[in-house]
Amino acid sequence: MKDILETIQRCFKGSFHYKNLAKILGIKGERRKALLQQLTKLSEKGVLMNTAKGRFILSDNQQFIKAKVECHRDGFGFAIPLDSKSEDIFLPRYTLKDVYDGDIVLVSLRNNRKKKREGEIVKILERGVKKILGTVYRVKNRFYLKPYDSKLFWHLTLKETKTSFKAGDTVVADILQYPVNKIGLGTVEEVLKGDDYTFEVSNLILKSGIDSVYPSIAAKEAEQIIRNKNGKQEKERKNLTDVNFVTIDGEKAKDFDDAVCVVKDRKGFRLFVAIADVSFYVTQGKHLDKEALFRGNSYYFPDRVLPMLPESLSNEECSLNPNQERRAFVVEIFYNKKGEKLNADFYPAKIKSKARLTYECVEEFFCGKGGMSEELSKMLFNMRELTELLFSHRYKKGTIDFDFPEPEIIIGINGNIENIARVNRLSSHRIIEEFMIAANIAVAEWFQNNNLPTIYRIHEPPDVEKIRNLKVLLKRLGVELKEKPDPKDVQQIIKNFKNTPYEKLVSTLTLRSMKQAKYSSQNLGHFGLSLENYLHFTSPIRRYADLIVHRNLRNFMLLKKDIANIEKFEKDLEDIAVQLNKRERLAFDMEKEVFSFACAKFMKDMIGEEFKGIISSVTPHGFYVELLQYFVEGFVPVENLKDDYYHYDELHLALIGRRVKRRYTIGKEVVVKVINVSMSSKRIELEVI
Repeated sequence: MKDILETIQRCFKGSFHYKNLAKILGIKGERRKALLQQLTKLSEKGVLMNTAKGRFILSDNQQFIKAKVECHRDGFGFAIPLDSKSEDIFLPRYTLKDVYDGDIVLVSLRNNRKKKREGEIVKILERGVKKILGTVYRVKNRFYLKPYDSKLFWHLTLKETKTSFKAGDTVVADILQYPVNKIGLGTVEEVLKGDDYTFEVSNLILKSGIDSVYPSIAAKEAEQIIRNKNGKQEKERKNLTDVNFVTIDGEKAKDFDDAVCVVKDRKGFRLFVAIADVSFYVTQGKHLDKEALFRGNSYYFPDRVLPMLPESLSNEECSLNPNQERRAFVVEIFYNKKGEKLNADFYPAKIKSKARLTYECVEEFFCGKGGMSEELSKMLFNMRELTELLFSHRYKKGTIDFDFPEPEIIIGINGNIENIARVNRLSSHRIIEEFMIAANIAVAEWFQNNNLPTIYRIHEPPDVEKIRNLKVLLKRLGVELKEKPDPKDVQQIIKNFKNTPYEKLVSTLTLRSMKQAKYSSQNLGHFGLSLENYLHFTSPIRRYADLIVHRNLRNFMLLKKDIANIEKFEKDLEDIAVQLNKRERLAFDMEKEVFSFACAKFMKDMIGEEFKGIISSVTPHGFYVELLQYFVEGFVPVENLKDDYYHYDELHLALIGRRVKRRYTIGKEVVVKVINVSMSSKRIELEVI
């Protein structure tokens, strides 16, 4: 046995087949079966790992990397290491045999002559896809499923069931057997109706593993909790039903998890931020709680929402609807006349929102176009005054303010995409933003000052390497950036390019150079907001992290609970934070995919039409143009510039014609024609008129 292990260590850096080992050892005939048995025993002891039929690898092989597979529609893929610290690994086509996009795998690194990190999948640890949406087709007497998603390479043989289907149907299939030699086995669960937009959203939901209908056992539990709500003793809950709370949200919002009120007197301001008391209803360990944790957050699409909580809670019982008494957790903050915080208090209360306002109607009021009651008018002006003071204090500390417009996909009554509009941030948005940040800071400081554990919202300083890349760009634009910038340095960069042609490019690349904000049980501060203490407290209806903070605040402040084993408690919190970071990333990716698809679908009907646009970025291969009429971006490949031969001027970030010296630079206005739209790659191809 010792000789076998020594031979494996000496001869095989990656996985090996037992027959290759037998050849090296000179083992022939029936003795090979005995060798296979010995290798199987070593696998059972954990010395080796059985990666496939007859194939093994040393368990302590340092080349092992646990990763998630991301396939490319052209047949190759990448392994994204789960530790998030390592670089992505290229996966050639041959190693993706029988693997699906989203699978968790073990990858071994291989040497590559191009010095590119390349890997080979040695074992599939966990399947990322449980159901597949696709089109049924027939070959002779058998039905097969071609996946709708071009990243899911392998087809399924369909086993006939009670659900009737025919060739050409778009269906959802359960996977009974994963692919072996590129073909798997499935059974049809549902036949779908609708258009390709419906199928795109349905496919993303299927890949996420989230049920589009809230699980009945959790939904019934929510109904039971609502029925029994009045049986709980609530002596500590304050009665604030006379306080002039209002909600300010978007026009389409259905769940209102925050209401605000500002009172101004000769001493200064008193800010009330009331947040839906979801922790009163959703208790730890129940089916409802487990489903909410699995989802992590709500998922928003142009025509639907996959809520973290059932609608009986999110849109009704917990939602701070106008003129209805609701349970809330209140943060009450006192400020002096300069907007400097004096102290804060936290307590459960019952409130009654006096009005349901929208961002648009508040903005119209400030522009003198809309009327409000005298009392409400006075409070809105007080809110705006306090907001300006709070933002001024944060800006002086170095908060980085990326003022990007948001896209809005407008779906018509018939289900078609009617417009992709640009939604700019209004002063009314900033009011709610500042008040929510103020509440989050106050709660985070309470936990920190009392040395009690919770889940923080952290944003670590950027990586040096990414900053170096940003420095190169900024130097070309005549601006120097420190090797290790602080938030004020980054803030100044954004300010320098405000209202210039390079504003969007610099803001976008600066944002990309930052690390992603995430959840953690360790308080590492928030670089982007230039804060030492920050967390999420204000959206427990749609974010599980906020629900955890509510629970912790209630347990430690009101119930005076002790932590018997603080190390285990912190470990549990960190495990939850890891799960929430995964789900938040999933929600972001899903929304991004839907937006890209919607843009492509919307512009597909406009092939041949001309639009004015602004060049938003330039590359050696062409340039991107943001259309002025719609919030859509398309690409002009350099080969479509047929009037000259263009070369890329890296110093000036421009494409310059060799003969007539025409220049295409960032910020230049152009007229373009839509000449092609690829739905598979979601790419909009343009040419300059």
